Amino acid sequence: MPTQRGPITEIDWQREKDGTEWGYVFRRHIDRRPYTAVCTVRCIDDGFWKSFKGYVREYLSYVGIDNIDPLTFAGGALVFSSPQMEADRDFVLRNVGISRAHHGMKRIKLFTHHDCAFAGGFERFGRDEEGEFEYHRRELMKAHQVIHTAYPDLDINLHFIDCRGVRRIRFNPTLV
Repeated sequence: MPTQRGPITEIDWQREKDGTEWGYVFRRHIDRRPYTAVCTVRCIDDGFWKSFKGYVREYLSYVGIDNIDPLTFAGGALVFSSPQMEADRDFVLRNVGISRAHHGMKRIKLFTHHDCAFAGGFERFGRDEEGEFEYHRRELMKAHQVIHTAYPDLDINLHFIDCRGVRRIRFNPTLV
């Protein structure tokens, strides 16, 4: 019998007829039913995870939604405005469409952050916070346009995370 401490479990290995072995390493019953989500697009940089998580938790509570569809990869929202390859943008746009179609997603929250390696880091801007923020504001405006063109019915929110917290940015079409 496996030892269990909370949801973490010592593995009770099972063997299939073909020799494959498997066992649960985490146990939790999920009552799987359709849900409505907010889609989030953020960078893989863990340095801003606590700010992101704290903000999203408060936001979800405020709007009364329990689920997010998190899209997380290097550069976060920069994949829409300045992808390294066009295929990256297309892939993420398809995932946004899946969230929209299958999870009733009507709002997408885009995030970039201070000192992002994908954007060249803080050094790219000569360690000028205003210059860095200006770059990210413009990139977020471009990202907004890309998503709006593909999914004009979505509510698109723009955010920049720095060492002081999460900033919300209103879309300004003159910056595109």
